This record gives sequence, C-alpha cells and structure tokens, in this order.
Amino acid sequence: MKRRWWVWATLCFLLAGGSSQAQTVPADTTRQRSSELDTLVTYQAKIQDNWVDKRITVLEGDAEVHYQNMTLKAGRITLYWDEHLLVAEGIPDTVWEPTPDGTDSVQVVRIKGEPVFSDGSEELRGSKMTYNFKTRRGRVIRGRTQFEGGRYVGATIKREGDKVIWVANGSYTTCDLDEPHYRFASAKMKLIVNDKAIAKPLVMYLGHVPIAALPFAIFPHKHGRQSGLLIPHYGESELEGRYLRGLGYYWAPNDYFDAKGSVDFFERSGWMFHLGSNYAVRYLLRGTVSGSFTRKNYLGGRKVRRWDLAIRHSQNLDPNASFNVNGYFVSDKDFYRDYSANLDQRLRRQLQSNATFSRNWPGSRNSLTVNISQTRDLDTDNSILMLPQVSFRHAQRRLFGKKRHHGRTRWYETIYYAYSSRLVNRLERRTVTWPTPSVQETQTRQIRHNFTLSWTSPRKLFGWLQWSQGLNVAEDWFDRRKDYRFDPDSGAVVSTEQKGFFPRHTFSYRFSANTKLYGLFTPRLGSVEAIRHVVTPSLSFNFTPDFSDPRWGYYQVVRDSLGQEMLYDRFVGTPQGGAKAIYGSVRNLFQAKVLHGEEEKKLDLLSWDVSLGYNFKARGQKLSELRSSVRTLFLRSLNLTLNMSHSFYEAPTSYGDLPTQYLWEDGGWKRGHFMRLTYFRLSTGFRLSGKARKQAGTEEGEAPEATALEEESPAFPQIVLPGERFNPERSFQDFRFSWRASVSLNLELDKRGLVPRKRYYARIYGVEVQLTKNWRLAYSAQLDLLNREIVHQRFTFHRDLHCWEAEFDWVPSGRDRRYYLRINIKAPQLRQLKLEKRGGRAGFLGYGSYYY
Repeated sequence: MKRRWWVWATLCFLLAGGSSQAQTVPADTTRQRSSELDTLVTYQAKIQDNWVDKRITVLEGDAEVHYQNMTLKAGRITLYWDEHLLVAEGIPDTVWEPTPDGTDSVQVVRIKGEPVFSDGSEELRGSKMTYNFKTRRGRVIRGRTQFEGGRYVGATIKREGDKVIWVANGSYTTCDLDEPHYRFASAKMKLIVNDKAIAKPLVMYLGHVPIAALPFAIFPHKHGRQSGLLIPHYGESELEGRYLRGLGYYWAPNDYFDAKGSVDFFERSGWMFHLGSNYAVRYLLRGTVSGSFTRKNYLGGRKVRRWDLAIRHSQNLDPNASFNVNGYFVSDKDFYRDYSANLDQRLRRQLQSNATFSRNWPGSRNSLTVNISQTRDLDTDNSILMLPQVSFRHAQRRLFGKKRHHGRTRWYETIYYAYSSRLVNRLERRTVTWPTPSVQETQTRQIRHNFTLSWTSPRKLFGWLQWSQGLNVAEDWFDRRKDYRFDPDSGAVVSTEQKGFFPRHTFSYRFSANTKLYGLFTPRLGSVEAIRHVVTPSLSFNFTPDFSDPRWGYYQVVRDSLGQEMLYDRFVGTPQGGAKAIYGSVRNLFQAKVLHGEEEKKLDLLSWDVSLGYNFKARGQKLSELRSSVRTLFLRSLNLTLNMSHSFYEAPTSYGDLPTQYLWEDGGWKRGHFMRLTYFRLSTGFRLSGKARKQAGTEEGEAPEATALEEESPAFPQIVLPGERFNPERSFQDFRFSWRASVSLNLELDKRGLVPRKRYYARIYGVEVQLTKNWRLAYSAQLDLLNREIVHQRFTFHRDLHCWEAEFDWVPSGRDRRYYLRINIKAPQLRQLKLEKRGGRAGFLGYGSYYY
C-alpha cells in the first residue's frame, strides 16, 4: 500500500509544475522553460481555448501535460489563473449500447478521457483531479491505481504541503474484480512522504462483510525491504499444549544486510529460538548464518537443550583468489529427525563442514588451496577433522620446447610433467563400545610430494595405434610411525608411536594404447539414414612394487603365539601387494544419422562398456571381475543404466574367504560354468510433462523471464530466512504444465558377500496433475518393491480460489504421518494472511517429532 502514496505525491508536484508553466506563457505556446522549474514542461491538446477576460485556459480533446518522465492525460484540463487552480476531468459523451437482452440499443452517457497520471510504469486514475498551486493543495476524486498486482482506491485524496497527503475512504485489494472478494479499508489515512502511513481505523472485508479490524495501523513508507514485527502462528500439540510459533522481528537496515529473530513458545514445555542473517555485496561477497536453540522442560523432570547452526559464506578476494565457508553443526544426531519436516534434511546422516581458501596464478600455472574441514557421521558419531589440509599444484606443461602452431611436432616435445604437494593434519575420532565405551583418536601428519612424467607419441604406431606412458613418483614425510609387537599377556598385537622424521617413497609406471574402429549400417528405417558403431579398444599395463616387502621398511612383520606372520602398516595408506597387471577395455558407442527435413543430425543411441584385468602379482585372485555397463543416450526424458559384474572364481563359503579355483576347473566347463553373476543393478528414470501453457510475455512452452528479484542485486535476490530447513519441501514446482511426473526405479542384487543382498525400490516424485480448472494434485512416494511396502508417500491438493488459494498436505502413514490445511491470499505480499489447521505428529510444527 505504501507505494501509492508516493505516486499521489508525485502527481501533485506535476500539477504544480504544469500550472506554473501555463501561467507565464502565451496561449499559443506549447513548450516553454519556466522560471520556477528546472526543466521543460510541455502540453498539447486538440483544442486550446484562452478566455482572456476570464483568465481561463482550456485544453480539450486528448489533453496532455508532460514534465520530466511524468505525464497527465485527460479529456479536459482547465487552468483558472485568478484562482490559481488546475482541474483535470473527463468529457461526457453519448454512445449507443445494446440492452441486456440484446434485442435493442439505447443511448447512454459515458465519461470519455478520465484523468490518468503516470510516472514511468506507475499509473493513477480518477474521475477528477484538482490542484491549487498557490496553497499547494490538491484533490483526487475516486483515485485508483495498481502496483505489483494490487489495486488502490481512494474516494478523495487531498494534498497538504510537500510532505502530507490525506485520503478519505481508501481501500486496497489484490482481487481484480469490480466487486472484490476481499479488501482492506480505512475511513481516514494520513501519509507522511518517505516516512510512514497511518490508517484509522483499518478494517478487513470479505465481500461486504467486515471480519477483522484494528483501531489504527501504522505502516512504513519507504522503498525497499522494511523492518517490522513477524506475525506468530497459533496451534496446539497433544504433548506440549498450545503454542505460538514465529513471533519475532525482521530487521533490514540497508540493501546489503538483514536479520531475523523469532521464538516458538510451547505452553507445557518451553521455547525454541531461531536467529538468522543474510549479507551480500555484489561481485564481492555473500553469505548466510542461521541457527536455532531449544530449551524445554517436560513433565517428569526431563530437560532438553538442543541446537543447530548453519553457515554459508562466499567471497572473491580478487580475480584469482576466493574464500568459501560451508558449515553445518548440530547438538546431537537426532536433532533434524525430531524437529525438521524436510525429508531430505531428515535423511541426511552425514554433515560436512569446510572452509577453503583458493588462489591461482594463471601465468605460471600454479595454484594453492588451504582447507579446514570436518565430516561427522550422525549415526555412529564418528568424525574426521582436517586441521588443515594445504595443497599446491603446478599444472601439466611441456618438459622441453614450446607449443608449435605449425610444422611437425618432435617426439621430445610431447613429454609433459606435473607436480603437486599436499600437507595433511588429520584427526579421526571413533566411538567404540568394546571392551569399554570410549572415544579413540588417531592423528596423522603427512606431507606428500607427487611428480608425474608422461609421454604421448606424436604419431600413431602403424598409422592407427595411439600409445602413451607415464611415471608417477611420490614422496611422503611423516612426523611419526608405529611400532608393533605381540603382547603374550593380552594375546593381542599392540602398537606404540615413534616420533621423528620418516620419509616414504613410492612410485608406479603406466603404459597404455588404444585405437578406434568404425562400422556403418544403412537400414533405411524411417528418418534413420545410417547407424554407426564406434569401437574403442584399449590396453594398459600398470606396474607398482610391493611396498609391504620388508626391504622397503614400510610394513612390520609380527608373529603371533602360533608363529603366524602378520603385516602391519607403520604409516597410513601404504600400497600393499603391488601390481604387475594388464587391463583391457572395450567401449562400444552406437550412433544414428537422422534426417529432419533437409537437415541431418547425429544422435547417440547406446553405449556399452566392458573391462577386464589380470594382476600377475596378486596373492589371491589374479583375474579381476568382468565389469560391463550399458546406458541409453537417445531419449532426453528417459534414461536406463545397467551395471553388471561377473566373477570367474567359485563362490566363497565363509567370511573372508577368497577362492582361487576357477569355475571351469574340475569339469565345470562341461556344465557351461565359466563365470557367475556377482552384482547387478538396473536403474531407470523418466521425466514427462504436458505442454507448457502460455504466459504473458512468453511464447508457448517457454519459461518466463526472471524477475528483477530473481536477478543478482546488491541485496539477496531471495531472502533465505532461518528455519527453512525445518519446513517440508514444496509440493508444486511449476504451475505452467497441465501435468508432469518424474519416476525412478532401481533393482539391485549383490552376491559378492556370503549372503546375497537385494534392494528393489522405486521413487515417485514431482508428480503434478491439473485435475480440473481449479484443482491440482501433487504426489510423491518411496516404494520398497522387494517387501511390497510403501516407505513414504505424500499427497498435496491445491485449490485455486481466484485471489485466494487453499492447500491440503497429507502424509497418511509412516513416521512422518501428518496433515496440514492452509487457506491464504494468493498475492506474495499477503501470503502470511492465512488460516491453518494441522495435526498428526505432536510437537514442533506438528511435523516430524518423536513424541506421539
């Protein structure tokens, strides 16, 4: 409502300027610079009459007055020089109109050219506008305007000076009907420009029925976001009694910062406090800090003190340096399970927090990253801290010579090198329950230097074989290592730490070769002109020494009481077993050439990858599993992926057993036993939708352009208020489509262990159907196909009520069963005016509490 006051004030200023211009110019002049104005005032009309004896000027017939970017249009504009008065009004006109039954026509009087004042995109209309440029007072009879979907009407508008405007019998609504479904009305309004607006009284009407009233109301009258109180929501919980949720204050001191604090009060238990802040400076930084704290004392003496904290910060220090922070912290592992209705938030059982500084030097190809991170498993309460991790990288570049733009490349000019180093200070905390509950800490400090040398042949061998080779050398520095021994008293192997400086050197060698084969088919099927089969076979050889050999000194051999030898790594992650392996793979890509009219298009249809390896130095199974993967590529709305693994060895008969006998041995080949299925996974999903309905300003099927609030601005384009991670996900994503659906299906069989594991599940999400013109349904579900169970499902019904809307959210079963009904005004600026009813799970929000 506050923007209409500014429009009315600007109109009055325009009228003052227009009258001053007309008073000082001859009757036949349409443009002149006024001594009292800082720019030109122009006016025009079909008829200009000057009554010299009465000192009256009349502009009639499409009369217009222009001042800067402001315009006043009317059927007639009259200036009374002696009274210092300007009057803008419409002209009565007689027109023939058909009777209601359409059998005849009658002559009626209509007003043509009602006054219209515009300032840019803003318009104010009225049946009559007057302004006294001597007393600087004006009046608008039945003034009305629109702004951001709202309609403003004032029976009489008067201006008093430059800062005060009075409005009699004003009203506001977002309903576009002549008889609106609802409106806010006030008998008296006073506007203090760029300060505040006072309405006395303020009454809300449904139709012609008043349903709510305030003796007076004060609204801020300033541009941009405004600070103010947050309206609380009332509800009742079976366990915690009546509650008020969301009582607080929103503070927006400028365009670069805002903050919100709110409290939820529960009658029988206590309260929960939310606090959050957003800040942003375009092209420099932006971030969000939000958290909550609950303090509840339940009947029976049980006390609850729980909290959470979320931090996001992104900052560009200069074009080549940045600093980013993402942090999530909670008081206990079940916090979101108990207080959040957001399914994704509840299912997130691992919290990752990190702060990263990155810098690169493009000219030298160097980059530096400093990272501090924490990973916490909410189910086991184990955590890993990096304090810090520093990485330096020198990107790959030529060892000899420079890049040639012309001429033949020499063999030594294809030798490349790269260098990287990393400092790691790692602290792992693990909770153990045996033999006694405790928290074990393991700290690792390590500096790794990694040097890579690669060489790719500039010419293909035999004209068709591409080959390359590379050497990787790594050096690690540790400040401690472990010494192991067998303790006969406890019958276990114990370790002690030895501090000092301990280097570790490792290296590996790689050789690879590949080529491409092409096959072409011309089936002439419809618009398919040809099908091409691209086969990419590759062969590689990898060599890595066995660094568990005692001669390297990286592993320690310990004998137990039975004389059996066991190997223990004295450092962390030392490669064991070594590799002298050959790996082969074949990639098959099927493509089609499709003819669309006179245009030919290439379309990827299907990919099929197969890989196999053999490690000569492996101590157990030397032949790897045969892995294959099939994926469809030709359908944008449907994808299908098949992953399989087959083993050539007998199945294990006990835990830890890795049989080395091939299936075809002992006559197995006679029975057709060559390999067995160990893993199978079929994943498929599709996204379908109806045709997008046309919206104003867009082509049919085209998404509307982003609004100003969705574009980058000095302030946040969309304020991220604290507490959003507690609310359920939006059910309806896009009302443009008459229907849309997304479904995924996963079938998984794992036979690599002793006991086969099966998982067959389907997920239905994003399903929206426009049932009728005003009814819309959304549905989502998680289905366990193996046990024939519905793990989770959610129904949401939406009813369009013209300028209002109703939504019913229902989860019929499971831990989160609930219902929620809301009826609210549709306009975004008034969505908080709503009627709510909720039930199901008791506790915070009526959602997701462990109290029943």
